[in-house]
Amino acid sequence: MTTITLDRRALKALIDADPDFQLQIKNNVIAEVGRRMFEKDAKKIIAQAQPELFAEALIAFQANVDINTMVALALKEHLTVRDSNWYGRVKLSDETKKLIDAAVDKAKHAAITAAVAPIDAEIQKRIQQRLDAMKIDERIEKRVDRLVEEEIERRAHEKFKERWAAVRAAAS
Repeated sequence: MTTITLDRRALKALIDADPDFQLQIKNNVIAEVGRRMFEKDAKKIIAQAQPELFAEALIAFQANVDINTMVALALKEHLTVRDSNWYGRVKLSDETKKLIDAAVDKAKHAAITAAVAPIDAEIQKRIQQRLDAMKIDERIEKRVDRLVEEEIERRAHEKFKERWAAVRAAAS
């Protein structure tokens, strides 16, 4: 057994350094005193108790074990089915199989989703990088500008033809 001896000065220094230390010491001392008193009283009560009380407690405990056994048997009967072709063969009931299959499907779906998420994120990232590298907005802007210029040229050319035809007609 390890013994720690603290004189009054050392204990005062510990308490002054950390006020919670005093509370912890008090709690630990009270808990230890209570445990020792309870332990002594419990031993006296057990020694003085009547044998009939122990017999009743034993019967109650056995009844509890019997209840546990009955619950275990009921669960076994509900979860498993004996195959009529083979005496010792036991298989899962259809309900239990459905529950297990549903749980497996759920676990598969969660695993697939968890595995696909980083891949999907990487694909989206690379697509965005490619779009950024291609400078799509700039290319669209240039094409629109080119188409606008072509349309302006076409209309200007038509106006020029109309006016030139009018000038020729006036000159003739």
